[in-house]
Amino acid sequence: MRSAVGMVECLLFVAGEPLTLKDLTKATEWDADAVLDALSELRARYDAAESGLQVVEIAGGWQLST
Repeated sequence: MRSAVGMVECLLFVAGEPLTLKDLTKATEWDADAVLDALSELRARYDAAESGLQVVEIAGGWQLST
């Protein structure tokens, strides 16, 4: 799952707008459950690190935000 988290993180980082689950599954070629697991793990990592970054669900998609 580690590579899934890294890929989702990269996609969110470079995207200029929120990415939908469909966008993320298409880009990663993983099923929706794997993408949702990666998003959940990424959110937990940022929360645990008390990072200035966060993964937010907004406008029907997900975005990396400050």
